[in-house]
Amino acid sequence: MKHSNKIINPSFLKIDDRSISDLINYANNISKEIILHDNENIPNSFLFDMFSNDETFLISEILMFDISSLKSDQIKYIKKHDSGNNIKISVNNLLDYVEFNFHFFKTINDWYNRSFNKRVQI
Repeated sequence: MKHSNKIINPSFLKIDDRSISDLINYANNISKEIILHDNENIPNSFLFDMFSNDETFLISEILMFDISSLKSDQIKYIKKHDSGNNIKISVNNLLDYVEFNFHFFKTINDWYNRSFNKRVQI
């Protein structure tokens, strides 16, 4: 009889094992797909615009940023640059590395701007 009690115990069956941060990021990603329309049914913004400056959504997005893969990618670019046989290959590798870093700093700049931009348009 005790065995049947274990089967219906909720701790043995997790319906959803995702974290709150996972849920917030899921809502954040879906909000980028939902277009809001004005009174004349003209698309004018995304639902994401309402969430993008919220601290909860912003912190959750930053927490999900995979810094370890970023570090390994950075090392790959450096090794690729160091192993260049001629100047043309080295220059192209350097440009790839600069573009990689530009994207990273652009992401940080976006987070910074969104953290201080509190205007919400509905």
